[in-house]
Amino acid sequence: MLAITHGDADGVCCAALFMKHSKSTDIPLVFTSPAALKDTLCRNMIKRKLDELYIFDLSGNKKTLRIASAWDKVVWIDHHNWEPEESFENVEIIVKSSPSAARIVAEYFGIEEERLLKAVDEVDTNSVQSEDAALLRNTIGAIKWLFGRDGKKLQAMLGESAKIIAEKGLEGLQEQESFKEMREKYQAFVSQVESEALEKVKVYTLADLKIAVYETPRFLPVYAISNALLRHAEAPFDVIAVLFHRANGNLLSTKMELRTHTGFDVQRIAMHFNGGGHKVAAGASLEKLLLGESFIEELKEILGKA
Repeated sequence: MLAITHGDADGVCCAALFMKHSKSTDIPLVFTSPAALKDTLCRNMIKRKLDELYIFDLSGNKKTLRIASAWDKVVWIDHHNWEPEESFENVEIIVKSSPSAARIVAEYFGIEEERLLKAVDEVDTNSVQSEDAALLRNTIGAIKWLFGRDGKKLQAMLGESAKIIAEKGLEGLQEQESFKEMREKYQAFVSQVESEALEKVKVYTLADLKIAVYETPRFLPVYAISNALLRHAEAPFDVIAVLFHRANGNLLSTKMELRTHTGFDVQRIAMHFNGGGHKVAAGASLEKLLLGESFIEELKEILGKA
């Protein structure tokens, strides 16, 4: 058995709910992203009994669906906007509109955890108001910030957080001393990010839309940038583009995260770059360097087709 889930708060909660259903915290877990799902599936076929596979909070495509079908039984649960291009008798796919994938996982397995689900709903829709949601968001954010460059440690810490939630709920995250220390450091970092976002963001106007573009080589919490920009003199923004530039040897790439303050359909922009997500929160991974000015030029083309 193997569970592959998104490496964010929603994905962690999906894993926790699955552990709770299975009455075991020893289930092999792999955390990944939609862009890396194909490689994740291929790597985890090696020297493994391909019996049961569970995929949570990850959108798929024809290639990933075909690879997943190599397992004897597949349950794929997601809330992103995509439609399977093929069907297989051994693959059950549940894709529904929902604030979080965790809510669909809980419904599928018949698990009553409304407190947890309310928290993850708030986190995944960037509408954090409760202390529970802030706790969940800050814990997972701290883990990704501290261990994002150490793949093995990141996997281990996300897995540990899922186990704690499965066994002790949100109280477990609150009480874990090591997590408390991480959250304190992370919250100081978030305050710094918010200040920098207001200073360094570039603002454009296209077709009566206000566009905010923020470029960085570092991991930064996108929600913090989006929330900080609500205080910008020209807010609210129809499109917020956060461009994470990465270098791997001589290879340059860009991870794009898109958000909106006004409900503009940013998923349409992400799909232009072969990405996806939700109407108000989407993204794409590009195997090239996409600078802000180039993004604006491509956005002109996208908007011109509307």
